[in-house]
Amino acid sequence: MIISSPIFEAYLNCPSKCWFLFFGKEGDANIYSGLVRNQNHAYRIAGLERLMAKTQLSEYVIMLKNALLTVNSTKR
Repeated sequence: MIISSPIFEAYLNCPSKCWFLFFGKEGDANIYSGLVRNQNHAYRIAGLERLMAKTQLSEYVIMLKNALLTVNSTKR
């Protein structure tokens, strides 16, 4: 069982919502929930871009949907 950020965030808002999200049950979408989801995604992307800009390329790993795209690591 893997607890991801969206599942943990859903639990903080509502334990029932967390349960539904964890088991892939989604309710009817509305305009507000779509707006919040898009805004959170934009904030997450902006934060990642700031972190990556301040970090050397050899110090992080880029992953997309559980598929390893590039591995950059240094031995310390």
